[in-house]
Amino acid sequence: MDHHCPWINCCVGHENHCYFTFFLTSAVLGCLHASIVLAICLYHAINRVWYVYHGTGQEPMIYLTLTTLLLTLLATGMAIGVVFAVGALLYLQVRGIIRNRTTIEDWIVEKAVYRREEQGLPPFVFPYDLGWKRNLHLLFRGSRYDGIRWPIIDGCGEYDLTMEQRAQKADKRSRARLYTARRAYSGRWLPLLGYPRAALAPPCSDEPRLPLAPGQRLRATRQRRHWLFGEKIIEAGEGQRGDRGWFPRAAATPTDAPHDAHDAHEADAAHKHKPD
Repeated sequence: MDHHCPWINCCVGHENHCYFTFFLTSAVLGCLHASIVLAICLYHAINRVWYVYHGTGQEPMIYLTLTTLLLTLLATGMAIGVVFAVGALLYLQVRGIIRNRTTIEDWIVEKAVYRREEQGLPPFVFPYDLGWKRNLHLLFRGSRYDGIRWPIIDGCGEYDLTMEQRAQKADKRSRARLYTARRAYSGRWLPLLGYPRAALAPPCSDEPRLPLAPGQRLRATRQRRHWLFGEKIIEAGEGQRGDRGWFPRAAATPTDAPHDAHDAHEADAAHKHKPD
């Protein structure tokens, strides 16, 4: 799977990636054509008087009322907007097709470069980049494969990408920091009463928020100035994962160190308010 597209309410993968690319191409070309036609119509309508006195008589006479003028301007702007917005998405899709990478695989490869440089490991070789010609052939003939086993380049294994991703996840968990919740958090996106600073600087993400109760243990893997992202630690059950999400930094303190002055200042500032 490459990604889930909310506009067509469908996941884009190896069975429909070709059709999705054609859809984006037709949308860009159609809106580009519409914007050109509308721009020409506007030009003739605005300069109609000039064409009456100085034209050849063969030019089309276009009459626009105030309403139709505003609608034409709106349609032109929206068509141009689609050309740029969907055109950027089409560029990303074509770039991924030429490299034979999905959006997720792009992230894995990008992180692999930094991870291996930092640890002094050999560069990571993406096993599915067969060259742009064969990659395009896979786009049109991808339905011949089962979506699990794909042709790879010589010298690479079938599970090289999987092992690299597992190594990245293990490296991420090794850098995780343990926290203990010391204040309650309801999971609201804008906790103005309990955590005003966190409410004014929320993370730009649609990922869930993690409700907390005092005493719960947490494993944080990402951080912002006023927020942490992590998961609850489940004591019972080997291999089970707790709920994950963002929570205010001031709601928890590191298990292996006292909370810093920044957290303490925010906690003291919100002490008089009811926890949100």
